[in-house]
Amino acid sequence: ILTQIGMVVLIGLAAKNAILIVEFARQGEEHGLSPVDAAIEAADVALMADVVRRANRERVGKVPVFINTPGGYWDLVRLLPSRQPQTIFLQVGLLEAIFRDAAWFFDAESWYRERGIPFRRGYLLHGEPGNGKSSLIQALASRFQIPVHLLSFADEDFKDAGLARAVGTVPPRSLLVLEDFDKVDFKRTSITLSGFLNAMDGPLGSEQRILILTANDISYIPDAVL
Repeated sequence: ILTQIGMVVLIGLAAKNAILIVEFARQGEEHGLSPVDAAIEAADVALMADVVRRANRERVGKVPVFINTPGGYWDLVRLLPSRQPQTIFLQVGLLEAIFRDAAWFFDAESWYRERGIPFRRGYLLHGEPGNGKSSLIQALASRFQIPVHLLSFADEDFKDAGLARAVGTVPPRSLLVLEDFDKVDFKRTSITLSGFLNAMDGPLGSEQRILILTANDISYIPDAVL
């Protein structure tokens, strides 16, 4: 029956998916499932694997951009095209220095663990509008083929608890970005400064990620953040 179900699914799926279904079903039987239940569960697993593979293929060469919901979850909002470094015009050597630093960071887990330091890094990009801050972020994500998680404080229902959840669930090897941070007034938003600091650098904060803040005028950024 397992082989027959695998052959039926083969009509709609690639051959390796049918093989996976048969293999998963046999494993299910070994764990006490009936042949039918094992085959159904195996088909679900194989179909989900196929969906994931297709989604990953669509993302090849693109930068996934997520934005937080008020509850602190992440929604995929865009797939940006890759940005090549030769299209970024910055001070000579600056982009290469940032790339080298990020490459070192992503491979430096043991260095951080040996020193008891949280495995996190942060960049502050500042300057006049249009000087390449957002382009640099896109180029950095493209170079390392990593997603961008864009934090927004715009929704008044987004509070400290949601922020903690959002930051805590950012996956490893990601960019966590908060643009125009100098425009954030913690006295007027539903996010508190202490909540922000705890989320970014507290025990629930995600690790192996780079936090990037952008600003036009860093004099408006609280000293506690700097």
